[in-house]
Amino acid sequence: MTRKCYYCKAGMPEITAGGEGDSQCEKCKKNEEKYKTKPTICMYCQLQAAFVANKCVWCCHAERKYGLPVQCSQCLQKSAFVREPSQKDKPLYCRLCTMSRKAMFGEAATYSNTSKSKNSSHSKRRRPSSSENKGGKISKRNAMTETTLDSAHSEHIFVIQQYKDEILELQKKCFEKDRIILERDKKVRHLQKGF
Repeated sequence: MTRKCYYCKAGMPEITAGGEGDSQCEKCKKNEEKYKTKPTICMYCQLQAAFVANKCVWCCHAERKYGLPVQCSQCLQKSAFVREPSQKDKPLYCRLCTMSRKAMFGEAATYSNTSKSKNSSHSKRRRPSSSENKGGKISKRNAMTETTLDSAHSEHIFVIQQYKDEILELQKKCFEKDRIILERDKKVRHLQKGF
């Protein structure tokens, strides 16, 4: 299982036996040092990886290069970018959904802008015989299904859950403040009746 950066969800190298693990990738560490602040939520992909202008590095770069984002076909957030005009008819995926699809299908790229040279290198690879492949297919499919469930929606669900928890906490504080105000109003009325 590959580790992911806590903020941008980018893949990180595995921890060696004696080494200590860090939850941040090098890019996020450098940005944190550069801007001297913790990242905020990106306005497009909803990841906690925005250091400047409420956009993460990936969305900021993609917006400059490809224009405003469109709705992702999988998670339905407005965080997918049209990389080629011919892609408008095809399903578009945001960065997180693309990463999960790569993990699920083992694709080299899910964007249609992969070069033909990359596609030709796939056909040159040695393919295992059917007898070698039968044993691993079922376990690979099970692993892919688990990976998909974990990676595709878990990042979005995690962020949404954080917001829901925050909302509940704020609602509790509001109810507590309302209760205190009502008690004070009762005391004021009681004191006014006494005079």
